[in-house]
Amino acid sequence: MKQTSALEIDRPMFMMAIGRDVNYHDIYPQSTWLDLDTGDVIWVYEYDDDASSAGFSSEENCYWHKCIETEPKRYLEIPRLDHGDHHEILKRFLRSDWSNDEEQMQRAYDAYSGSIGRWKRAVDDLETVKAFYRFQDARIATLAEDFLKENGIIPNWKHYFQFLLARNSNSLKTICYLSISRSHSSIWSCDFPAPGFQAESCFRLREK
Repeated sequence: MKQTSALEIDRPMFMMAIGRDVNYHDIYPQSTWLDLDTGDVIWVYEYDDDASSAGFSSEENCYWHKCIETEPKRYLEIPRLDHGDHHEILKRFLRSDWSNDEEQMQRAYDAYSGSIGRWKRAVDDLETVKAFYRFQDARIATLAEDFLKENGIIPNWKHYFQFLLARNSNSLKTICYLSISRSHSSIWSCDFPAPGFQAESCFRLREK
């Protein structure tokens, strides 16, 4: 039986790592790792040159590659969801009893034709879309906690991110937020919503 231990982990960062749609959000191949000593979530590009092209330090990326290679037991790779996984979450939502309004549920079910983006546009109902994102958040949180449990980790969730939000309620677009973690502060630009912290896609604009 795997020994369990508590670990302080930044919940928004971990949910972003495990819940992002890698087919859409990863412009360059990258992986995410959990530091089992500190609880930090580390993002590493497969190629150092890609890190540089994305606006990050290739030297820092190389450093993390070496850390993971030299201390493999310290770093746990975080699984990623692909686009098919996100479709499965939407299908689960459509099969669930997410509303008391049967007509609303039927309209949402009938609107799905194999594209998540097209489904959002076809539904054309803010409450339905919000309900889906709540369901998506909960599902990804379950997957995250199951993964950690399988690896003997009891998460002590923390929220190091502080958010500055600007939302367009009609288009469900545009969020900017300031993240402040133990190691750095960053300004990101995001589309709303998505797993963990309600952002569909993210990219760092500047790291201080």
